[in-house]
Amino acid sequence: MKKLLAECLGTFLLVTAVCGIGGATPAGSAAWAMPIGAGLSVFAMMSALGQVSGGHFNPALTIGLAAAGRQPYSDVPGYLVAQLIGAIAAGFAWFVILSSRIGAVPVDLGAFVANGFEAASPGHFAVAAVALAEALATGLLVIVFAGATSRHAASFMAPVAVGSAFAALLLLTLPIDNGGLNPARSTASALLGGQVALAQLWLFWAAPIVGAIVGGLISRVVTPVD
Repeated sequence: MKKLLAECLGTFLLVTAVCGIGGATPAGSAAWAMPIGAGLSVFAMMSALGQVSGGHFNPALTIGLAAAGRQPYSDVPGYLVAQLIGAIAAGFAWFVILSSRIGAVPVDLGAFVANGFEAASPGHFAVAAVALAEALATGLLVIVFAGATSRHAASFMAPVAVGSAFAALLLLTLPIDNGGLNPARSTASALLGGQVALAQLWLFWAAPIVGAIVGGLISRVVTPVD
C-alpha cells in the first residue's frame, strides 16, 4: 500500500504541474513553464518517494520498466490504478480551481491541456507523426530512467537525470501534441477536455506504451539488469 500511495501522490503532483501550470499560464509562457514545472515535479517526487515505489508516476514507464526486467509484472496493475487515481484527482482539482476565477467559466479553459492530433494538435501534426513522436519520446524516457536508477549509477543523480529528460522531451512534444508521454496525465486532461480529446485518448495510451516497451527491451541490452 505504501508503494501505491507513493505512486498516487507522485502522479498527483506531476499532473498538478501539467494542468495547473498549463491551465493558469498565458499560452506563450506555458510553452516553457509547463515542461520545466513538470520536470521539477518529477525531480521532487523521485527524491521524496523514489525509495518507496521507484518513482514512476507514469503507466507507460511502469510497463516499460517491467519489459526491461526492472519491475515485476505483478506490480503493474496496482501501479496503473494508483497512477490513474492520482492523475484524475489532480486534474479535477485544478479544473475546479482554474474555472472558478471571477468572471471565468469552465469553457475558458478550452481543451484543458489535452493531447491531440490533426486539428487538435497545436501544430496540426498528422496522427502518424504524433504517434511516432510519443513512442520515441517515451522510449527514450524509459532508457534514461532504467540507466539512471541502475545500481551501477549514482543514485542521487537519478531524479536529476529523469526530471531533466522529462522536461526536455515535453519541450520537444509540446508543439506537436501538447506533450503527453504519460497515459495517466493524458487521461486526466481528456476527461475534462471535451469529446475530441476523449476520442483521441487511445493514441496517448497506445503510442507511449509501445515506445516504452521498445525502450525497456533496449535497456535490457544497454543497462545491466539489477
